[in-house]
Amino acid sequence: MGNNIHQVNLSQAWSLSYSDMEFLSSLSLSVRLEAAVQLKFICLTGYFTSSWEDIGYEELSYIRAQLDCSAAECLQREYSERTARRYRTAIIRHLGLRHMKPNDRQCLIDFVKTNLCPKGMASSALIENCFLWCRDHQLQPPAFRGLNRLIRSTRREFLEGFLKRIADQLPKETTAQMEVSLAEPDAPTGFSRLKDDIGAATLDNILAAMKRLQFAHNLQLPAQVLKHVDPPLIEQLVRRVVQKRPRKCAAIVLNID
Repeated sequence: MGNNIHQVNLSQAWSLSYSDMEFLSSLSLSVRLEAAVQLKFICLTGYFTSSWEDIGYEELSYIRAQLDCSAAECLQREYSERTARRYRTAIIRHLGLRHMKPNDRQCLIDFVKTNLCPKGMASSALIENCFLWCRDHQLQPPAFRGLNRLIRSTRREFLEGFLKRIADQLPKETTAQMEVSLAEPDAPTGFSRLKDDIGAATLDNILAAMKRLQFAHNLQLPAQVLKHVDPPLIEQLVRRVVQKRPRKCAAIVLNID
């Protein structure tokens, strides 16, 4: 995480305001550089970094110059140290960030389900976007573990709803044909054969492929549902299904990491 912080304008993202300087001057000189870095980092990403390796040389030099720190002064205090926890708490007060309440949590869940899940984002991208949402709503950054649980449960709920909408639009005839295909996976139009590559360009292979294609076309699948999600999500579902046996397909599509 934090890979995008080096792509923003240095002066816009890492400049300390007058109020920032006043706040930092109230802290011990020994923590001023670290606190300044964490202050600008959370303003940029919505969370505190737990690793100083996230901070680039240019960003650190820019902060040093504003604080008139020597080049010898470096970032070394561990994230879990009591002193580090104290100045992070002070930063939260300085920024006016509030605790997440139940209604805030529900709003975040709705945001993830409506705006992020349809895009098929990776877990890391989902987490980063959630932290940015918290930042924009003046909320304290939630714990990574708790946020990850929220994302996983919300994504699962979204997928269940998405797949149910597809299933609800399937004609009875289509459902019956698909059940036969799953029950007899090695039949000419069975589930396993539908995933086969066409193979060599022989007449038999071409005829078999045409039969499979005609079978899929006759299913009358509700393709319009796919217009509401981005291609990466569909690609994830396809990869999961292709790799699994027929009897596990119903379960695997609900367990995307």
